[in-house]
Amino acid sequence: MKPLRRPGRVWISLWVALPALVLASAVQANGADDGEAGLTALKAGSYDQAVMLFTRALNSGSLAGDDREFALASRGRAYLLKGEMTLAIADLQVAQRMKPDDSDAEGDLVNALSSRGRAYLKTSDTSLAIVDLDMARRLSPDDADAQNDLVAALTARLPVSQIPGAAKLEAGSIWGDLGRALLAGALQGIQEGLSDDTSNGQTPN
Repeated sequence: MKPLRRPGRVWISLWVALPALVLASAVQANGADDGEAGLTALKAGSYDQAVMLFTRALNSGSLAGDDREFALASRGRAYLLKGEMTLAIADLQVAQRMKPDDSDAEGDLVNALSSRGRAYLKTSDTSLAIVDLDMARRLSPDDADAQNDLVAALTARLPVSQIPGAAKLEAGSIWGDLGRALLAGALQGIQEGLSDDTSNGQTPN
């Protein structure tokens, strides 16, 4: 009677590797499934659930390229709709770097920057407001609201000597021609307002 042959090394390796392969496939499937479920939760307005699912999908390691960018942009939108602007900006900035032509992510980033900038302005953190609002204006130069918000932030720091980097601004090395135009227009508007108040016999505040 011939002795039983022991399994070859190839078969032993396959037996050892099989559970790992199955687990890896499950992780990849779960990453995609979590992304789809996150999108469904986002559309339903369940933003906390959406954030959790997108985070799990991103942490799975199975998303790459456009899929990963989309998950980041979608989680950023969920944070935006939750009102968590700093987290939204972090995700959306990464998404924008990964895919600069994603207009939806860019629009969400402009909204998040503008919202945080206005919040800073309300709490008198005008230096931080100027940074956010100028970034929003750069991303969306034709957005009148973004320009108006920046004007408000700039004028909140009057006199000009109190605006961070005002001298460099005048030299054109921070915001360039549009920045100087915004500042000049804001100053002119304030001066006109003061003149009108004076001519009407009112005392300026």
